[in-house]
Amino acid sequence: MRRSALFILIACTSFTLGVIVSAAWRFIRSSHSPAASTPATVTRQPGYASVLASEEFDLPAEISFERVYDGCDGCGDRKLVFQRAGSKRFEEAITTETDLHSKVERQGKLNPYYFNNLLRLIEDQGFFEMNNQYAMGWVDAATVRVTVRVGDRHKTIVAGNEGDVPLQLWGIYYAIEGAAAKVKWQTGLEDPQSNKSLRRTHH
Repeated sequence: MRRSALFILIACTSFTLGVIVSAAWRFIRSSHSPAASTPATVTRQPGYASVLASEEFDLPAEISFERVYDGCDGCGDRKLVFQRAGSKRFEEAITTETDLHSKVERQGKLNPYYFNNLLRLIEDQGFFEMNNQYAMGWVDAATVRVTVRVGDRHKTIVAGNEGDVPLQLWGIYYAIEGAAAKVKWQTGLEDPQSNKSLRRTHH
């Protein structure tokens, strides 16, 4: 009996040690596997590094936005143009807003923070890879024309209905108008819709 009990004790001890050693070996192997040593994925905004590393902010840049409401008088047809000369990424963008009915315009300046981020957004949304036209042939809709120039790159996109375009382009429309809300307009100039204290363009 004593020998049988001793044999059973030795067998159980050996099995337990085997399990412990096997588990320890699996842990060591897993901790040194490529999957375990791979760093966690870092999520970052699309194009963030590439845009910041780019020299395009030092190139002449211009963004033009024009919206015309077909069949609607007094709906606020207007054109916005943001311009900045080359090698001036830290300077303000000269901004001109024109009422397309009265030809009255006002001018102001947009902080480089907003202009640079507007350029970044346009680039990241794939503006230069989009089609040249969208939703043509509509009647009684808002026609939008956007032109972007950065250095030697130039693209114009025309949409016959601003609500029937890729979401990325629709977002660019309203980002441009949002930036216009941050423009510091020249003293004494009122909103083009009021037609007060504005100078009339000569066309």
